[in-house]
Amino acid sequence: MSHAYPGNCGRNATLRRPVLIGALVLGMLATRAWGGDLPADDKAFFEKHFSDVVKIDPVRVSDPAVIKVFATPFYTLNVSIDDGQGGTNQSSVVVARQDDRLVSVSRPGTDGDHPEILQMLRPDFRLKNDSDARVFQAALDAVYPIIGNSDQKAKVFKHAGPQWKFVRGDFFEAKMGFLVTTDKSGAVTSVTYVMKLP
Repeated sequence: MSHAYPGNCGRNATLRRPVLIGALVLGMLATRAWGGDLPADDKAFFEKHFSDVVKIDPVRVSDPAVIKVFATPFYTLNVSIDDGQGGTNQSSVVVARQDDRLVSVSRPGTDGDHPEILQMLRPDFRLKNDSDARVFQAALDAVYPIIGNSDQKAKVFKHAGPQWKFVRGDFFEAKMGFLVTTDKSGAVTSVTYVMKLP
């Protein structure tokens, strides 16, 4: 799966193009952005012939951890674009189905709360012990995959009281990842991404 993230973009520069291609295709599908100034017949033409050049194979993410943690369905869109020379450019994009929309999913790149992640969790999921944390971490691996050996080596989870840290990689000399807070029952009450975890 091709993703590039802050903290490892330099090490994975070759991953950027497929990610951008996949994101562009997803944006076009979501908005039918064939060009705001195109005549209606041109837009109809692109609507009809888009698949002549671009092939999209959606595969539902069926990882058991994802099913245990998230209520929202996730899909991997495998995108192939004809390069006009007998070959194809390929990339993969993870998307989530939210109501009647497809939303691109990527690991956050800046500090901040992420209520949209909280809303995607199963209401009955509980994060109370290390076993639950391993399931949560596996779900993150499937939906927000870690790219690069350095970041993979940094992956770990820790907790103190109701706050759990899920390290997802290195950010310069610090660790970046998710801070997840729970209530007394283990229900997740907030999800925050931090570029320099405390």
